[in-house]
Amino acid sequence: MGMETQARWGAHTRGRRVGAALVELVTALFIVSFGIFSVLTMYHVGMTNARAIREHDWVMNALQNELEGLRATSFAELPPVWDGEFRATAPDLAELVNARTHLTMAPHLEGRADLLEVTVSIRWSGEHGRTIEKSLVTLLAEKPAGGT
Repeated sequence: MGMETQARWGAHTRGRRVGAALVELVTALFIVSFGIFSVLTMYHVGMTNARAIREHDWVMNALQNELEGLRATSFAELPPVWDGEFRATAPDLAELVNARTHLTMAPHLEGRADLLEVTVSIRWSGEHGRTIEKSLVTLLAEKPAGGT
């Protein structure tokens, strides 16, 4: 093998090493980029889920507070029929988009004025404009005089 052949062979081998290093570099950049993208996606999903859980907690607390306020009111002071907004205010609901409260109160069975069916609900716009509604239903009864 002559000197000229060895020089060409050395240049050819060196070019292959540079090409292999470039492929390794591109592969490593792809893997790192994919990992960063995955972490950012998981972070976004986690934050979205945390917001949904926080909204659910606010709504359930407001619904339960409204029902407890009605239970604490004497039966004689409750209107026999109600179809409108909550009687109490729910300050946490100011954080929700387009939050609307609704309270329905009516006699549970025809002819029974001592038993009211109460439905409390809250409707709001969640992420991406999706409408979400949560509600609770309970019965309120007039306590007998002198009873427990």
